[in-house]
Amino acid sequence: MEKITARDAKNQTFRITRFSEGYRIDATDSFLDDIRDALASWENGTAGNATMTSQQLAKQLAQLPTTKFKESYRLSDVDEFCEKARQTLEQYEAAGRPAAGGYPGAAGGDMVPIYVSPSDYAALERLAGERGESVGQFLHDCVNSWVQ
Repeated sequence: MEKITARDAKNQTFRITRFSEGYRIDATDSFLDDIRDALASWENGTAGNATMTSQQLAKQLAQLPTTKFKESYRLSDVDEFCEKARQTLEQYEAAGRPAAGGYPGAAGGDMVPIYVSPSDYAALERLAGERGESVGQFLHDCVNSWVQ
């Protein structure tokens, strides 16, 4: 399954329909902003601030307003993208809470989130607290010590 990123949600475009039933453009764009924010929360290690779960995404998609004989987004395009986003959120939720900060990725130095179980996250919080650091800073220091 192809993971969807917050960047994908920000740059997503859909084909326009004028005569067939489609999703209202304004409502869909707002919905995409919510999806982007939820994905960004997981990617940035702040999943506790996520504004949407995979279940909420599915529920909100089912309630997204449609229109006919006006410019709107093709239903199939939006549905396909949202299903990929829902599956991505579901994977994040199943993997556990991301540890803030992540680690430098191989491609272009982007930060890649580190996913840990709730019990492991609690241990990381304890270790970071003993050093007076955030979990993200603690992980950053650990990774840097391994790389050097």
